[in-house]
Amino acid sequence: MLLCSEKVSRTELGAVLKRPIFFYKEYLTQRFGAPVYKVSVDAGMTCPNRDGSQGVGGCTYCSNPSFSKNSAYDVEIESQIKQALLRYPVGTKLIAYLQSYTNTYAPVPHLRKLYSKVLQFPGMVGLSIGTRPDCLSEDVLLLLNEYTDRFEVMLEIGLESFSDDTLKRVNRGHSVADFYAAVERVKKFAPKVKVATHLMIGFPWENEAFWIESARLAAQLPINMLKLHNLIVVSKTVMGEEYKRKAFPLLSKTDYMRIAAEFLTHLSPRISIGRAFAYTTEEHLIAPDWVTDARSFHGELEHYMQKNQLYQGKLCILPA
Repeated sequence: MLLCSEKVSRTELGAVLKRPIFFYKEYLTQRFGAPVYKVSVDAGMTCPNRDGSQGVGGCTYCSNPSFSKNSAYDVEIESQIKQALLRYPVGTKLIAYLQSYTNTYAPVPHLRKLYSKVLQFPGMVGLSIGTRPDCLSEDVLLLLNEYTDRFEVMLEIGLESFSDDTLKRVNRGHSVADFYAAVERVKKFAPKVKVATHLMIGFPWENEAFWIESARLAAQLPINMLKLHNLIVVSKTVMGEEYKRKAFPLLSKTDYMRIAAEFLTHLSPRISIGRAFAYTTEEHLIAPDWVTDARSFHGELEHYMQKNQLYQGKLCILPA
């Protein structure tokens, strides 16, 4: 595991950051020499904390349609991709994003067929796979490593919190130790596969000091990308019903922006940011009321950081 041991130099930051935040889209442009776009594909998967393997009901905050606007589990994969390709000019570089639920949770022959199917379309340069720490066997990782000679392969391993208590409360069905073990397995059996993780800010029983410490913990991991998102209470979820019975405190936009900015100062500038904000539509939203505008938040966050002389990695200690 990588450990932090020296402060970030301005020279290194200048080479990585042109703006206060090193967004994943900037990494992709550097990597491929042109903008790269994600095409969301719903492969009709489930999760082990939904089908009874690890639990039932799924994560208490999760309603997939509330954040995956392209959810189309009842549409053939080929049709999903063909429809998506119509939005881009011929020659556009694309990454197939298997987002909904756990996209390594199937026998290897099924996964081989699935991954090969989505990568056969013109313009595909990569595969990004949403998954969990407990669904990354050696065989699955060896399969994924096979694709890395021709494609950029990213595993998005959901974590959400570095607290085992939180993971139990929200019915994740795995531990923090499981996450660390999964990252180690990826590096052992699929060393060319990139690793991302997701962290959530706003669980009411956690606090700001814990979230900033989470940034320091993430900075020590051999991960390539991180998605940071604010807690949203949406309909058709266990948490949504809990909130209706008794409302609990949620972060305001001002507080979330301040905490997210501080979080990023403790995170390595070598870790690209897939997103720093989550949103949903009014159709699904219960609370808070400020999360329906997806267009402006990242720009506002960057402006806030510039105004306060903050930048990603400012307070991070990097590996030597």
